[in-house]
Amino acid sequence: MKKILKINYLLYSIIFFILSIIILLFNEAFYKLVIITLLIILGLDILKNILTWIINKKRSIHSLIINIFMIIFVTIMLNNKNIPYSIFPLLTGIYIVMNGIIKSILTYTLFIANEKGKISNIIISLIYYAIGISLMLSPLIHLKAVLIIFGIYTLALSISNLIDFYTDTINKDVKRRIHICLPTFIDALIPYNYLKKINNIDETFSINKKNQKPDIEILIHVSEKKNGKMGHVDFIYNDIVYSYGNYDHDSYKLFETIGDGVLIKSSKKEYIDFCIKDSNKTLFAYGIKLNNKQKEALEEKINQLKENTYSWKPTTNKNYYAERLSKKTKNKTSFYKFKKGKFKKYFLLNTNCAYFADKILNVTGTDILKINGLITPGTYQEYLNKELNKKNGIVISCNIYNNKSYKNLSLNN
Repeated sequence: MKKILKINYLLYSIIFFILSIIILLFNEAFYKLVIITLLIILGLDILKNILTWIINKKRSIHSLIINIFMIIFVTIMLNNKNIPYSIFPLLTGIYIVMNGIIKSILTYTLFIANEKGKISNIIISLIYYAIGISLMLSPLIHLKAVLIIFGIYTLALSISNLIDFYTDTINKDVKRRIHICLPTFIDALIPYNYLKKINNIDETFSINKKNQKPDIEILIHVSEKKNGKMGHVDFIYNDIVYSYGNYDHDSYKLFETIGDGVLIKSSKKEYIDFCIKDSNKTLFAYGIKLNNKQKEALEEKINQLKENTYSWKPTTNKNYYAERLSKKTKNKTSFYKFKKGKFKKYFLLNTNCAYFADKILNVTGTDILKINGLITPGTYQEYLNKELNKKNGIVISCNIYNNKSYKNLSLNN
C-alpha cells in the first residue's frame, strides 16, 4: 500500500526541471527533433511489422493494409514536416477552446442560480476563444510562444515538487500556500490509475501514521465502469457521509453534465456498503485530524449548507442511483436540494463533487490550485496522496474499502 501511494517528489522535480530547461533553451529545435525522432521510430516499427507479416505463415490481409496505410502516413509526415510540427499548438488551441466552452456553460449555470461572476466568466471565455482559435488557425506562427509557456509550466511543476520534498524531509514546519496540479485531462484519470494498481493485491489496505482516529475522512470513489473511472468525492464527519452530485435524473441536461445539485446525508457504514455492493466501487478513505478551531469552522460551514437546503425525495421509481441508495439504506439517508447559490446547479466540469468538497473542506488546510479552475476527483486524490506521504502532511490515515478488504476493516476506525 505504501509503495503504491508513494510519490518521489525529488525525482519528479528533477525530471520536470530538466525538461523545462531543455524546452526553454532549445525550444523549437528540440520540439522538431522530438517529432522527427518519433516519426522515424514509428516508421521503423511499421517496417518491422511488415517484415514479420512476410515471414509469418499466418498472414492477415487486414493487418497488412493497416501497416501499408501507416507507412504512407509516416512518409507524408516526413515530407511535409509542417503538419506534424503543428500538432502540439493545434491541440493546445483545441484544449483552450474547450476551456472556453466550459466557462460559457458555467456562465449559463450562474445565470440560472442568479450568482455573481457572470460578466467575468463571459470575458474569460471570450479570451479563451480568441487565443484558442488563433492557435488553431495558425499553429506554426505561435509554436515558439506555446513551447515557452509549456516550459514555464513544467518549471513550475518542478518547483512545486521540490518544495514538497523540502517540506517533507528538511523543514517540516513550512506550510504550502498553493499546489500546482497536472492538466485536467491527465489528473482526471488518477483514481482509475490507482484502482488498477491495487486490483491484483491481496492485503488489508490500512495506513495510520499517528495511530489516531481521524476527525474527517475524504472518500474517493472509483470503479471499472465508464462513468466511474473519473471518480467521485465525498466527505465523512461524525460518521455521516456528505455527498454532492447530479442525483436527480429528471433534471439532467446536456448529456447528463448539468442538473439540480443534490446533497446526500447518509450513515457511513450503510453508505460504504451500498457503494461497494451496488456499483462494485473501490473507495479510498483519507483521514484528517482537526483542531478545535477547524472543527468549529467545519461545523459552521455544514450548518450554513443546511440553512440553504430543503428536503427532497427521489420519487421516479425507475431504479436510478438515488432511488437504489434510498431503498438499500432504508431510513439512514436523506436528500436535499439547494435554495440558491452555486450548488443549486451541478455542472460536471466546474460545480462538481470535487469543487463542493474543496469549498467545504478548505478549513482543514487544503490548498489546491488549478490554473483553469477545474478540480477533478483525480486532482483531489493526487493532493491527498502527497499529504499522506509527508510526515507532517494533514492526511494521517488511508483505508481502502472494496470487495476484497472492507469486511476485514472496522468502518469506525
